[in-house]
Amino acid sequence: MQYRHVIHTKRYGIIIILIPVFIGIFTFLLLIGPRVLNSGNIGWLERGDSAIHYLGWLFFRNTEWTFPIGLNPRFGLELGSAIVVSDSIPLLAFLFKPFSPLLPETFQYFGIWLLLCYVMQAWFAWKLTGLVSDDPLLRALGSIFFTLSPPMIDRIGIHYHLSLAGHFLILAALYFMLSKDLQKRKWAWGTLLAVASLVHAYLFAMVSILWVCDLVGKMLRKDLSFRNTSIEFVILLLTTSLVCWQAGYFSVGEGAIAVGFGFFRMNMLSPINSSAPYWSHTLMGFPGGDGDYEGFNYLGLGVLFLFILGLPALLSGRTGTWSLCQRFPILLLALLGLTLFALSNKIGLGLYNFEYSLPKSVLKIANIFRASGRMFWPVFYVLTLYAIFLIVRGYEKQVAVILLGVTLAVQLVDTSAGYRKIRKELMIERKSEWHTPLVAPFWEQAASKYTKVRFIPTRNDLPQWNTLSYYAATHNLSTDAVYLARVEKSVLENTKSKAMASIENGEYEADTLYILDEAYFRQAVFNINTDNDLVSKVDGFIVVAPRWKNRAGISSLEGETLATIIPLAVSGQRMPVNDSGVSLPYLSAGWSIPEAEHIWSDGEKAGIFFRFASKPPTSVLVEVIPLLGPTHTKQRVTVLVNSLPATEVNLTVGGKNEFRIPIPMNAIRKRDNLVKIDFLLPDAVRPKDIGINDDKRMLGIALAAFTVE
Repeated sequence: MQYRHVIHTKRYGIIIILIPVFIGIFTFLLLIGPRVLNSGNIGWLERGDSAIHYLGWLFFRNTEWTFPIGLNPRFGLELGSAIVVSDSIPLLAFLFKPFSPLLPETFQYFGIWLLLCYVMQAWFAWKLTGLVSDDPLLRALGSIFFTLSPPMIDRIGIHYHLSLAGHFLILAALYFMLSKDLQKRKWAWGTLLAVASLVHAYLFAMVSILWVCDLVGKMLRKDLSFRNTSIEFVILLLTTSLVCWQAGYFSVGEGAIAVGFGFFRMNMLSPINSSAPYWSHTLMGFPGGDGDYEGFNYLGLGVLFLFILGLPALLSGRTGTWSLCQRFPILLLALLGLTLFALSNKIGLGLYNFEYSLPKSVLKIANIFRASGRMFWPVFYVLTLYAIFLIVRGYEKQVAVILLGVTLAVQLVDTSAGYRKIRKELMIERKSEWHTPLVAPFWEQAASKYTKVRFIPTRNDLPQWNTLSYYAATHNLSTDAVYLARVEKSVLENTKSKAMASIENGEYEADTLYILDEAYFRQAVFNINTDNDLVSKVDGFIVVAPRWKNRAGISSLEGETLATIIPLAVSGQRMPVNDSGVSLPYLSAGWSIPEAEHIWSDGEKAGIFFRFASKPPTSVLVEVIPLLGPTHTKQRVTVLVNSLPATEVNLTVGGKNEFRIPIPMNAIRKRDNLVKIDFLLPDAVRPKDIGINDDKRMLGIALAAFTVE
């Protein structure tokens, strides 16, 4: 009898262990679908930030090991890329890279990651609800609420932030804090911190905050001595610092500091805001700020009902809420701090806003985690757990089961407005290759001749970066055509300056294929050595291929492509420059965004570019608006025509807004009939600096129109 009882207990224990696993798998299949588990299926990764994640892994797996091991130099070149700044989940990248030669050519682990996230989410939800009740049915119902978390699912399908689906790390940290009998706490917290750092910086920050609060709280309650607290803090700080170093966190340097704190905030209505029509069939949602999507923290209609149903139990005093608050004061302070940080210093209540100032030093630190709205996630899960706590502790088991079951059904059905759309996007047909417009034979030939691909001007978010990165990755080339979570600003500027020097002197690295923006090509075309370098427009991309020497099948830009890129100017026709777009092809680099009646220069140099048919022009009449103010009364403009001095004017208050530029005969290029006019603007200034408004652009003149005469 005793033997049978032991066997029965073991079987029951195995079933108990499997319940959260089944919950995780079930909700994964319901919300995400099985197709992402196919490691050869990359079609669902082609959009949004998931493209960054996959390309980061693709470059990393095909790059020799570095030290630190998390560096990913071919994905970004001088921009200092590491596997951590492409959010490619370093934990799994490190795990799979040693086996890369054995893996298929097309291999992704992000589907496995999502399944792991759901299983672990259910597992730690099971552990957390076990602190409220040891009844398997109540724990199961409570756990499902956590796996139906709208903010977690939203990260996967709306933003494609796959690494940020690791919310189980937050649940694990909360369980470690709330558990009375955590064994081997140094190992538990150390492992959790290391894993979190190898998943995503934001999750690592949240887990770190909860760990420090747990450490302080247990020391104040005398559960830990000051000595043991100090030892644990030092050991785990050094350990996680080592892990972060190897993951490549420190390769970013000052690039970790970005801008956006206060924009990517959480709106105060976020917990009850379904962001209609995305996440509720019932609630309409509330409008808010443009960046409030980063603070999406909708609890769901079912959880909101739990709070309403639990209110009588709370007011009756039978839940023991007050004693619970007294036991975890540090946790409550941490949750309050996280909430305030999530709201930022630009507090929004729907469309209403209130702002308070912060010191620049504080804002600089805050901008490290500029998407502050995410920092509410620990609070979100504490609220979810507390809603379950009110029902379980406030009612008899049978009533609690009914209430949890009904509200769970409400949560499941109502939030299907959001997760069904996400599942549909993730369940697309299997694809082992991404669509690419680069289909000309040139690209295969270029891949055998060059080792790098660069885009000019250097940017971190250039249009079609993923097309060029995918080309480079699949042809074993390095590239700076990337989009990374963080980039060192000084390095970016240095790289941009080097690229601009190539444009100005016509000297390009022999092992590099260059892709030029059309505006910058108009500057570069004057200095390109077409005797040795190929210049062409291939599949919509302007390429400069150094020392190509006119390979068979590829024609030069001369004649054919110049006619399509550099427009022909009609003599005597006034050309207005505005957001209609008609005259924008005549603009070279140095201009800002076109407006209704003009376009502002941005920087100390801007220009226009055109071809003439046969008879050379004698002058160009330009109509401009100078940036002037009470303390800035003059704008000097030096004009170059085909790099030769043409004229210089001083634009002052009350002066004319138009002037004529003579075209020197010795500046005419007869072989291609090209005219490039550069405006040098030494008095360009930021409107903010002269008290006009808050505009931070370096403005000199606004070009309204020009006429070739």
